[in-house]
Amino acid sequence: MRYKAVLLAILSLFLLAGCARKDNSNTMMDGRKALEDGSYEVAMNKLSAVLEENDENTEARQLYIQAFRMNSAQKYEEKGNYKQAIEEIQQLIKEKGGSSQVNDEARKLLKRLEKDYEKSNKDQEIRKENAKKSAESYKKVVEDEAMQQHYAAVQRYQREQQRQAAVRQQQALKQKQLQLQQQQNQGGQTPQQGGQANQGAGVQRPQQGQYNRVPQQNQGARQGQ
Repeated sequence: MRYKAVLLAILSLFLLAGCARKDNSNTMMDGRKALEDGSYEVAMNKLSAVLEENDENTEARQLYIQAFRMNSAQKYEEKGNYKQAIEEIQQLIKEKGGSSQVNDEARKLLKRLEKDYEKSNKDQEIRKENAKKSAESYKKVVEDEAMQQHYAAVQRYQREQQRQAAVRQQQALKQKQLQLQQQQNQGGQTPQQGGQANQGAGVQRPQQGQYNRVPQQNQGARQGQ
């Protein structure tokens, strides 16, 4: 009876181990299929479960590395980091083993990433050049505006100087007229009064007795006749 019990226990262990190997094999097949279908995170989960059961499973490890590299490259590409994506694919191609289908897809992806990376660099150079031109244009506009403001300020200054000069000239003229008027007032005569005085001085008044002499002469002549 003891012999039969031991035999049944051993048989049960073999059966359980066989079932575990079968389940493990199915999980790895599911992981491979997910990897080749492009479901990299699903593949990583499946293959990680296989490695937890048997960390010495070389095939599962190689497939897991392929899934990890392809998933990383895909995320880098989505962010526009083509350089890092290229490095991930290059590392994948260097790895031995794994799915040959995934290796072929990785080579195709590498060519596309290299083209996108080259185009991205050209676009970046164009953006830099455009930014440089924009900066130069903006600088020229600022300089032109500054020059116009300076020219306008000079014109305002010149107009103000001309206005002040005109005001000074008017003030000087008024001051001169005032001085002339003051001089005339100090002389006690206005220009009209002075003219009348000159006219009066030019007329000679007859002396007393001058008109009486003429009639006497006339009288003497009459007596001789």
